[in-house]
Amino acid sequence: MPSDSTTFETLRHALKSALPAPSAQERRIQWVGGGHRIGFARDSKGRLEVFLLGAPLDAREPSVRERLVHDTWNTVGGEQLAATRFRLPDDDHHDAIAATILLELLDKGYEHDRDEAFRLTEPLIALALDSARTENAALTGLAGELLTLASMVRLHPASAQDFLDAWQGWRRSSRDFQLGSTGIEVKTTTTSASRHHIQGWYQVECGVAADGTVETDLHLLSIGIRWLPMDSPGASIESLVKEVSSALPAPRRPGFIGAVRGYGGVGFAIDEDGTAGQVSLRRPFISTYERLYDLRDDRIRLPTAADFARFTDLVSDTVSFEIELHERVRGDRNPVVGLGAALSALLARPG
Repeated sequence: MPSDSTTFETLRHALKSALPAPSAQERRIQWVGGGHRIGFARDSKGRLEVFLLGAPLDAREPSVRERLVHDTWNTVGGEQLAATRFRLPDDDHHDAIAATILLELLDKGYEHDRDEAFRLTEPLIALALDSARTENAALTGLAGELLTLASMVRLHPASAQDFLDAWQGWRRSSRDFQLGSTGIEVKTTTTSASRHHIQGWYQVECGVAADGTVETDLHLLSIGIRWLPMDSPGASIESLVKEVSSALPAPRRPGFIGAVRGYGGVGFAIDEDGTAGQVSLRRPFISTYERLYDLRDDRIRLPTAADFARFTDLVSDTVSFEIELHERVRGDRNPVVGLGAALSALLARPG
């Protein structure tokens, strides 16, 4: 099958038009090419999957290997169909990526030499899956930081510009928010535990702010969120962007939108008025918990710069690690539970 623009657009339209499966155990597979060896379908939640007929495939790339699932399906005709499948994120631009992958598999001869065709196409699949993982992580982080920013604006609308200036998470910074001498790290997860990836000791130790202010306080705001099906009630990145933007003077809005677009280096598609150009920015979510931890509490024990001082051959600020904070550290004082209570406590502090 030639991969000209007409064929690509036809396939992309077919991908976009594919209906979700009626149940989690079913798929409506549509075949690409004449050999019925490569297909695609959407699961019951509307997520796109690529089906590759035959025995299990041997992936070399870790990101591809961990996403491949091999199973056997019963067709409506009573036959059994063995296939390897992998799932792509449910987003408009990933339909185009899926079309490219499908056409590349055909072009490399999957219908005749499946292992070789898969080997040659695997780098493209890995690129798509790696970018999806990066984007998903950025979406979760952005959701938590925008939820925090919007909540600050709701509490004190007249200070919207000051809160925007305090938001540093969209740029390369050791702090997500800097309120004078108080630093705030916002860590967002889709799990039930306050377990978070820390890029380096400097994220959990008081330091010097970008404007030269010496930090006297450092807090970690742990937020749990759950992504919901489309059309469910809840906040979305798009709705939070529009809420914050409407509270800002017109001259400040383009800069804010630009910061959202560039968050995490992803390049999110969002218009000047805050309207999202991709499905993921409109997906609703709810917060499942918010916990504000005072990291100066001596009951919280985390690495500091001094801990690495004796390792003279180690570049200490390149060391990353995972932390898991307890739901209760010191009674009801640490953490402060609930976003309203947490932000009220932070915004009431001097400086």
